[in-house]
Amino acid sequence: MAEDIYSDESLWDVDVGNYCDPLDYECPKCGLWGEFIHEAEELENHGFSKSLAPHGICVSCAWIGDTEIDSNSIFDLEKFSRQNGVTKASQLIFVPKTESEKADLMYVSPYYDLGANKAAKYRIKSLYRSAIKEHRYLMMHPPYFVGNRTILFKPDYDSAGKTSEVDPEKDTYISTKHDWFLSLFESFKDLETYLRNSDRSITKPNRLCYALITTFLHKHWDFRNVEPLWVFMKRMNIGYIQITRRMNSWITPTPSRHITQIDSLSLPATMASISNLISIISSHAKDVKLSENEVQDMENNSIAILKKLQNKTITNQRIVSEPKSFLDYLTSKAQFSGSIHINEQQFHASGLIEALCVNQSAYMVLDPRKAKNLEKKFLFPADHGTPWWRRELTDEANKIINDFSKYIELLDTT
Repeated sequence: MAEDIYSDESLWDVDVGNYCDPLDYECPKCGLWGEFIHEAEELENHGFSKSLAPHGICVSCAWIGDTEIDSNSIFDLEKFSRQNGVTKASQLIFVPKTESEKADLMYVSPYYDLGANKAAKYRIKSLYRSAIKEHRYLMMHPPYFVGNRTILFKPDYDSAGKTSEVDPEKDTYISTKHDWFLSLFESFKDLETYLRNSDRSITKPNRLCYALITTFLHKHWDFRNVEPLWVFMKRMNIGYIQITRRMNSWITPTPSRHITQIDSLSLPATMASISNLISIISSHAKDVKLSENEVQDMENNSIAILKKLQNKTITNQRIVSEPKSFLDYLTSKAQFSGSIHINEQQFHASGLIEALCVNQSAYMVLDPRKAKNLEKKFLFPADHGTPWWRRELTDEANKIINDFSKYIELLDTT
């Protein structure tokens, strides 16, 4: 993958032309106090379209629920008065206002306090969806939910999850109920506050790279949805230079949530993280089409390899100061050389051990050509010369990659 993708700063400008400030719209019946819908997919849920209701609709007019309507209620169609599949909503009227008028309205409208902040949330969502573009947004699943959120509120929607092997109180395999934007909203607010208050002369994080990096960190810590950084970057079509440049101009001081997430990159591989990586492969490895049986066999073999690493204990004091599993030993050596960091927080080469287990399994399960495609075009891509991730990994980490098959052969004989 070329490393000069997005090197032109002008390509990073964000188009916010689709942003709708709720304070510029009013309902003929509810005024500013209604629950407004502007987005096309949410309009369609209520039987409208952009051509039919170009400025959006107010669904408060049609609310028949027992509780007060809120932003989540708009997906529960059974609680609205409807006719022939169409909610009896009012079409919004566009009433543009000056910034001074909006400032006054913020204190008397539903967008103050509870509000948001609603106006801010609309704007932030528009900024970040525009920044990452649609093709990257769709690649956020798994583990995030992307698309029509109405499905999230259906009573028969599958929300099963697994228990974390690291922390029983945390979910690991997160169902698609977790909306990408809502999951990352607090991190996005951190950046917007920083951009608003920081010195304009300093280099600051870019929304595109910031959204991608925070997504990578969030899904690793919150969901144990692990993949090597180089796999994630190639999937998102973003280059090493662009990512590291923006890492080097991060929010200062580093938000505590990001410190916790970066620290989690050193967690050892688990059955859940193996399964989640295979789920990513199944969804996004376009050069390798896998059958359901191949996916299942590859997962079973990958987990069997992981268990071998977990069950082997190293006691040689020339190698380790105290006994530890072979998995923990390899994990401790899976490091970048120091160039991949945010402020003082160094990135561990997370996902490397999972990728090696899956790659080893692929050569056991798949046709050799298919296994090689998975290795060379997805898990360990090397399009031209020495890839950036090889250069940035430590010598010990590169040795793990080179010798991993030998390690497994040795474990099989002991």
